[in-house]
Amino acid sequence: MSHWQEFLESQGARRRDNGGYAFAGDTQPLCSTSTWLSPLGHQGFISLTGPDATKFLQGQVTCDVRELEKQQWLQGAQCNLKGRIVASFKLAALDSENLLLKTSADLLQTLLTSLQKYAVFSKVTLAADSQWLAFGLCGPSAAALVEQQTGLAPDIHGFQASDTVIALQHEPDRYELWVKVENAQKLWLSLAEHCQLAGTEHWQLSDIGAGIAEVDAATSERFTPQDLNYQLIGAVSFKKGCYTGQEVVARLHYKATLKKHLYRIAGAGEPPAAGTSICDAQGKNRGEVVQAIATDQGFEALAVLPSADENTLQLSDSGEPVTRLSLPYSIPSADNSD
Repeated sequence: MSHWQEFLESQGARRRDNGGYAFAGDTQPLCSTSTWLSPLGHQGFISLTGPDATKFLQGQVTCDVRELEKQQWLQGAQCNLKGRIVASFKLAALDSENLLLKTSADLLQTLLTSLQKYAVFSKVTLAADSQWLAFGLCGPSAAALVEQQTGLAPDIHGFQASDTVIALQHEPDRYELWVKVENAQKLWLSLAEHCQLAGTEHWQLSDIGAGIAEVDAATSERFTPQDLNYQLIGAVSFKKGCYTGQEVVARLHYKATLKKHLYRIAGAGEPPAAGTSICDAQGKNRGEVVQAIATDQGFEALAVLPSADENTLQLSDSGEPVTRLSLPYSIPSADNSD
């Protein structure tokens, strides 16, 4: 057991099988007027250091790594030759030669091994980096707390870094803090004085609400970036050079009419497992679940479904009806966006 896990358990947390944490009362909805703090133990970090760090990663992933120069954190993916996502990630930097990538913990070694295969001729060192931890902070006081406790004030979709903390803003009231292990307990306690403590699944639920799908071991090499709307959330650049799987991803963008997208859905039963089929009333398969999280009323999920499908939908294994919920971005009927 790590010192960090011992500390969180002393604060009332319970470690879950997926590496995340739960707190007592997690089954209750969070107050909309409160700001909450969540440990993101289901994810881990890979560091890329050296003069070729940016150039190397630029040739391996879907996003334009050069955008880090604008203090914009990046969402992206590494794909296989068939254009299917091996792992998704978020990316920020301490400087141009020190990049930090956060991915699902159960894919960290897979992604690291995959990247290292291509790093032989580049001046870059890649390593699993256990010196960093991640917090999620969400609510009306989030921005003020981040600036007060870290001195950092990133713009929306931007990041700012110190020697011990990287702050990433998702939306005006939603932040991630990537924190050096030796500073984590002190910062957690300072934030916790002003926040409600919430389990990891609350952060995952906020990602579902934002229409952001994370690939983990259960869904690795199953979906293309377009299946998960990555072209709609800035996780794919069609103006950069080549990367593994780029030909397939570009062909889908320029020469195909996408027939399916990622949608947010809800149901009243238990959360379905990733890969659970979704069918119509006649039992015809229409799509599948990417990820799902329990709520006080059942579950919310992200699922890949036909774009124009307005049929009554249900989970194929249980017959549980599901309904579509709104997303914070528009899904075009014929996606030709840049």
